[in-house]
Amino acid sequence: MNKMFRVTTLALTTAAVSTGALAQNQSYNEPTRGFMLERGTTAPNKKASVDLRTGGDQDFSAGVRLGLPGSELVLNHSRINPRTSQNEALFKVGLRPLQAGDDVVIDWAAYGAVAHYDSDDAQQQQGYTEESTTNLGAGAAFTADIDRFILNFNPELVFDDGARNDASDAYLNLGMGAHYALPETDFGRFEPGLEVNVTTREDRFGDSVDPSLMLGTRWLYNENVTLDVSMIQATPNNGLADASTEVSIPGYIRLNVAF
Repeated sequence: MNKMFRVTTLALTTAAVSTGALAQNQSYNEPTRGFMLERGTTAPNKKASVDLRTGGDQDFSAGVRLGLPGSELVLNHSRINPRTSQNEALFKVGLRPLQAGDDVVIDWAAYGAVAHYDSDDAQQQQGYTEESTTNLGAGAAFTADIDRFILNFNPELVFDDGARNDASDAYLNLGMGAHYALPETDFGRFEPGLEVNVTTREDRFGDSVDPSLMLGTRWLYNENVTLDVSMIQATPNNGLADASTEVSIPGYIRLNVAF
């Protein structure tokens, strides 16, 4: 009986140690973005991921991310149209990391984007678009990992071909984000965080557009599945200035699956 007890105890201890080691050594194929901001990294060559979203009124569309040599192609992410979802291609190039002091490395990348939209009834969409619009955007993303804090800065310039009346036809976005990587668990890793985007854009009445905000957590569920859960978000909708704040549980969910 004592021998059986010792064997059982040894087996359980070994299993627990193995599980703990697995949690400590887990690597994740997380997307090269935060909740809504680009990060200063690109997907590895030949690696792909797909975004799906549900919940909330915020317009961060599904998207496809394709890793290329030293770069990444992002399709249908809807970064550079403030009013509606539309087809979009964003090409992102990873650049040589920057050294800040002795211990801080800043990953960074630059990108350009184009979005073209042509619809027979486009003139009926709140008086904003004509039959054909082509938006352009350019930006950069800087990301540093400092003592488990993931800090992000994402400036970008957008040329809005669909702007009408007093709306801005060119504006600057300044995105800032901070996440904290909690210790590993047996069911993944959590990274609570806050992301804010401040813009110089004005709506069609000439009113300054409110900042966008998302507060929640990233759940790195396993090596290929990432869930972004935002319980509090505020984002201007339909090209207007005022941001509608939403508080919900579980909240806005964005799923990324890598393969």
